This record gives sequence, structure tokens and C-alpha cells, in this order.
Amino acid sequence: MSIKQINATYQLQEDRILLRINTANQEEFDFLLTRRVTLFILAASEHLVEKQLEQQHEPATAKAVAQFEKTNLGNIPSGPEFEGGSTFPLGNAPILVLDVTCSIVQESLAEDSSAQEQLFSIDLVLGKDQSINLKLPKPMLFGLRALLEQICDQASWGRAVLAQQAPEVSSATLVDVPGGSGTLH
Repeated sequence: MSIKQINATYQLQEDRILLRINTANQEEFDFLLTRRVTLFILAASEHLVEKQLEQQHEPATAKAVAQFEKTNLGNIPSGPEFEGGSTFPLGNAPILVLDVTCSIVQESLAEDSSAQEQLFSIDLVLGKDQSINLKLPKPMLFGLRALLEQICDQASWGRAVLAQQAPEVSSATLVDVPGGSGTLH
């Protein structure tokens, strides 16, 4: 699936985000994101960006570079209006995303199979043993993050915060905190 456009709008009545993705093949995929799923995507992707940068920099430098990239790459371009797809492989109705996992994956470049690039993988778990995997280059990830952050602000959903743990712990859980923000443990 070659992503062409990503669109997101806040659905007040549902208290959900409608995430619409169209592809170069004019396919459209529509998902409903809950607050928990959205905040996890934001916190986990920020953490993965920093971990990727720590492969080349000290942790403090990696955090500063990540913030710089977020500021410069996270601008939402005002491009053409979202083009609806002509086919809907998952159906016309948006599908509720039940869970999500995020990771970094290595992919071979199409023009040079020996060259590798790191992509950010987001697995949207849809239920019924269904999931959709989005593999995003860093600029597209930052665009998605900026879009989701803007909608979180509009919806007053707050932000999830990464809680530092001992290095040997590698699991993450999103915990809601009274007052509208969450903590990622």
C-alpha cells in the first residue's frame, strides 16, 4: 500500500478521531481512533524517534535533535483537499482501532535492494484477527504526529507522558491520569 494522503478529523459525537488514508491506487481506508490509541501512537512514536537517534548521538543530543526535527518536519502542509478513494477494501464504514503497536523496521530501497532505510511501523489492530500495517518514512510520521497533536488539542485530550523505567523493562502501558493527560509506563 503506497500512501498518498492522510486526513484526520475529530468526531465530537463519538469522541473519536476519524483517520482516513488514501493510496496511489485510489483505495481508501477509514479508521476510528480512541483517545487511548491516539495518545499511545504519539508517545510511542516520539520514543522510537529518540531511540533511533540514540544510535548516532548521546541521549540528551538525540532528544534535542528529535525536538528540532519535530519542529521542522512536523509542519502540516496545506496541500490539495483529501481525495476520497474509489474502492474501500475494508468497507465503507470506519473501523474502530482496538489496539496499536509501533516499531522501527528495516526496508530495502526499491532502486537498490542492498541499501536499507528505517521506517516507522504502526500496526493498527482491528479485531477479528485483522490488522493493518502502516510503514511510514520519518517525514510522513512527523506529519501524522502533527495532525494527531492538533486534533488532541482541539479535543482537549491532553498528552501521554513517557515514564522512565529501569533499562531491563521493555513493555509499555498507557495509564489514564485524572486531569486529561496520560502516563506511559
